[in-house]
Amino acid sequence: MPGSFTSRRRSHLSAAGFNRSSRLILSFAPWSKRNCFTVKVISGIGKRFFCYAKHMDAPLLINVIPELAEELKTLLVKAELPGVAEQLDALRIVDRCRCGEDACASFYTANRPDGAWGAGHENVSLNTESGFLILDLVHKKIVHIEVLDKAEIKQKLDKILPLHKE
Repeated sequence: MPGSFTSRRRSHLSAAGFNRSSRLILSFAPWSKRNCFTVKVISGIGKRFFCYAKHMDAPLLINVIPELAEELKTLLVKAELPGVAEQLDALRIVDRCRCGEDACASFYTANRPDGAWGAGHENVSLNTESGFLILDLVHKKIVHIEVLDKAEIKQKLDKILPLHKE
């Protein structure tokens, strides 16, 4: 369902160094409701990719699971990653892990990759009092939060994004 860009979306791409001669590939995420898409831009100079995700319906982590956002912020500051901690106020829960494990409350804050996250990926394991928190970062941006053995977080995530077992 390719569509045209609004001037605002085009300005985001221009700011990233792409112009009108760049080739755009628009694809909609299969789980999206509306206004939720990914754009890959291939510029004329070599192969440069830029993914722009608009998640209009995705809830802010700080609004729906504020205790997790606060715990993450505290742990990231202790781990001397204040730049990563600053992202938490604007972080959205885009999708959840579909593994079906009872202890898993992991979720994505960016579109799922087709395969591995690729260059610039790193894991940050945080020292928690209970359970496990592991962040996936791509170029220092949070793209996935692995949450294990935290039942209260799983209950809240189940209300936000129910896991339908097939």
